[in-house]
Order: sequence, then C-alpha cells, then structure tokens
Amino acid sequence: MKKRKLVLLNGKTSHISLIELQIAYKLYLGSDKDVEDAYYLYELFREHLTRGLLDGYSRRMGFGIPFKA
Repeated sequence: MKKRKLVLLNGKTSHISLIELQIAYKLYLGSDKDVEDAYYLYELFREHLTRGLLDGYSRRMGFGIPFKA
C-alpha cells in the first residue's frame, strides 16, 4: 500500500488502508452487508474523507459512489 494510515491500538502500531479505499472496496463487493458497511464507514468518517480519493478509487473499480458529497 503506497497510501496507508498508521494506527495505534493497545500500545501497538499497525498500518491500514485509507478509509476511502475501504469504502470503495465494500461497494465493489456489492452484497447488502458490504453496502451497509460502506455507508456506515462513510457516515462515521464523513468529515474526514477526501471525496476526490473516494471518487477516484470507485472510478477505477468501475462504479460511482451513491452517497452525497
């Protein structure tokens, strides 16, 4: 992962993918549960998301983001 976030959990550090990528991937998977998860992440992190990144990831996966900016 070229773009990743460093997180600290229980005193240990780890890297995770960007939330924008996680949302796009959940939508790409497409099950009802995955779409619900994507919407939950979107609402939870709405103020911290970079919409251009989210749109870019979804475009590369072949779809648009159904949530309002």
